[in-house]
Amino acid sequence: MKAVEQAFWGGYSGYFVDPDGQLFEVAQNPFWPLDERGQVEIG
Repeated sequence: MKAVEQAFWGGYSGYFVDPDGQLFEVAQNPFWPLDERGQVEIG
């Protein structure tokens, strides 16, 4: 596990392990716009 911290690219990221031992990364990018449903708008 790695606590969430600010990333060099301006967002935040961290890691956690689920109960089955799978590693997941969670990242937040403030530069990607979201639509009304909260989905990333690319393009």
